[in-house]
Amino acid sequence: MTINVTPIPKLTQFVTPAISFGVAAANGSAATAIRSDSGIIAFNASDPDPITFGQSGGPGSVNFASRIDHLHAMEAEAGSILCRAYNNASQSVADSTAVKLALNAEQLDTDSMHDTSTNNSRITFNTAGQYLCGLNTLLGGGANHEKSYILLNNTTIIANNETTHAAGGNIRQAVSTLYNFDEDDYIELVVYQNTGGSITAGYAAYASPILWAVRVG
Repeated sequence: MTINVTPIPKLTQFVTPAISFGVAAANGSAATAIRSDSGIIAFNASDPDPITFGQSGGPGSVNFASRIDHLHAMEAEAGSILCRAYNNASQSVADSTAVKLALNAEQLDTDSMHDTSTNNSRITFNTAGQYLCGLNTLLGGGANHEKSYILLNNTTIIANNETTHAAGGNIRQAVSTLYNFDEDDYIELVVYQNTGGSITAGYAAYASPILWAVRVG
């Protein structure tokens, strides 16, 4: 007697198809199928190029499509990054000594550029770019040189004001300059004098001592 056995067909499992740009073609190994009327979506998972002020437009050269809800990063607008730090008490400046003035308070700080306690003599540039920066000081008078300057990264003087005068009275010094800073650069307000004794870097509301920076490009 002959018995005929009809094989039970294997259940076909269907999956949702997808194509990603940049993935090389391959035979694959999954025992699954797609329906002939399936929809296939293709996208590029890379982040789009950030938009920066002053850059030129262009058609691009990569034949990849982005997700419809992709986001472009936008560089902060020039002028929206600024810091103005000051000290609310007078400070002593010893003879023939470069003294970095403490700045224990802030009027403005939009980019976490200054800390009122840790390294509070510094304004640190978290965003690279071109900045206007400056200082104001009120120094007790003494017979000889008194100088206020902006010190970059503890090594380079990028702007200064030096005054020679007779003893007595106070002098006010202001310095400003345009400079291109890299990320993590920092500036400090330094005072130097050689009058033969200590003088005072005086506090004056909204006037001294102040160190400031504002991004312009």
